[in-house]
Amino acid sequence: MRGFFDFIEIPIVQGQERIKGVDGRAVHPTQKPEKLLELIIRASSNENDIVLAPFFGTGTTGKITEQLNRKWIGIEKNERYIIVANERLKLKIKKTA
Repeated sequence: MRGFFDFIEIPIVQGQERIKGVDGRAVHPTQKPEKLLELIIRASSNENDIVLAPFFGTGTTGKITEQLNRKWIGIEKNERYIIVANERLKLKIKKTA
C-alpha cells in the first residue's frame, strides 16, 4: 500500500477549516482535511449508506457525510471533542457509558 495515495495532494488542516478553541489553538491535534474525508467517503459508500466514524473527534466525518447525502454513526469518548462536534453539527448527542 505504500505509495498508493501518492497522487493525492491535500494540505494539512489550517485557516478557516481548522477548529480552534477560545485560546486560538487547535482543538484537536489530528483534525483531518475535509477534502480527504470526501475522497474516502465517496470511494467507500453510496448515497443513503451509513458511515461509521469510530473516532469521531470534532465531527469532520459527520459534516462531510451529511454533505454527501449519507447517514453516520459517530463514537467519541473525549468530552471536549463531543462538545465541539455537537456545536459544529447542532447534534442531539446520545451519551452512553
